[in-house]
Amino acid sequence: MDNGSEVLAKLPNPNAGPAHFTVASKAKIDNDLESAILHKYYEAQVCKRAPRHWTVLQNRAIPMSRKPVWLVTGAWENRDLFFLRESLMELVAYWDEFFPDSPCPIGFTREHVEMQAKENENINGVGQMLALFRDHAVLPVDGMVNPKDLAVARENCRKFKEIFVELGEDDEEKKLFRNLWTYQESEVGAW
Repeated sequence: MDNGSEVLAKLPNPNAGPAHFTVASKAKIDNDLESAILHKYYEAQVCKRAPRHWTVLQNRAIPMSRKPVWLVTGAWENRDLFFLRESLMELVAYWDEFFPDSPCPIGFTREHVEMQAKENENINGVGQMLALFRDHAVLPVDGMVNPKDLAVARENCRKFKEIFVELGEDDEEKKLFRNLWTYQESEVGAW
């Protein structure tokens, strides 16, 4: 229990317990694990059989300069402008270190940097909030809900979304929180 200034007692969460895995989530975990193992095997083979290629891959500038190119291909369809801008800002910050003989072709105003920092702060806050929901079994991590619990899960999701959105300090931040909420209501009546 929390009186607003200090924790008086920690009560057990009746919804907490062993993780609930569906066949789909188990298959995804197995697939992700296999992918990670194959990637490590690939890295070991490149290191062993193509040491010059491995040396290039270890250069910090390579992924940093490649990330904006990778992000730009889907930036508009995926609404990833935040991450594209973030990777470009990182590239600009390290440009002189990686390309000392060439001037950086792009730049950002102080206003853009401040805007990015505010969005990053908001995204981190949302991430922390969702992590709390996940850790305390408030909402399903993978979106999988037992069909008999669907109505309760929808109602809980709506309640937590309302609480979360009301944490916004002004209308602009409330609108941002509403759009950032992971479990969005769909046209067919899902979340």
